[in-house]
Amino acid sequence: MKIGIDIDDTISDTFETGLEYAQEFTKEYCGREYSNISERMGNIKTHKHWQEIFEWSEEEEYKFFEIYYDKIIKRVKIKEDVCDIINKLYKNNEIIFITARHDRNESTDIEMATKKWLEENNIPFNKVFLGRKKVEVCEEEKIDIFIDDSYENCKSVKEKNIKVYLIDHITNKNIQDDGIERAYGWKDLYEKIEKYREEKDEYNKTYCS
Repeated sequence: MKIGIDIDDTISDTFETGLEYAQEFTKEYCGREYSNISERMGNIKTHKHWQEIFEWSEEEEYKFFEIYYDKIIKRVKIKEDVCDIINKLYKNNEIIFITARHDRNESTDIEMATKKWLEENNIPFNKVFLGRKKVEVCEEEKIDIFIDDSYENCKSVKEKNIKVYLIDHITNKNIQDDGIERAYGWKDLYEKIEKYREEKDEYNKTYCS
């Protein structure tokens, strides 16, 4: 199978890493301060977590990434169990990373930095796509399974009859949709993928042989 995987907040702790910077930026650059952001947590459907939580304008979001993006990218850590699980999946599947990351300024080659980060964390992959609509890549690459922390990305991909898993995260925990299967960590995700594969194999044996 071909498995498409998001990077930020799906296999990495990008939101948590950048949260301090986002608070600093909102106070120092935007002139606003939020003492309690918990009320905004849990209901974010897109990958623009900080922008929605701190209510940035498009201009403010652009400025934030211009100032802090390089620092965040260099600091992000891999999530628990990701390395082991992706290495297991890589043995019998094609791993394709599909990320919204793109070059923010001339100082950093994001594609190179992303591939280097994956290699440094012993994450195997076949392809990496940056800065494109994920649903388009999934269709072009004939993805069988798509994994993301963004509800909207999962929903749009599912509409193309592709199996999706929403990675549970502090920013999406309150979103309810019985049509989108949620995975609570990478061990849970692996079990769900194996079950899906077995069911698919059984279906093919019964109806396609």
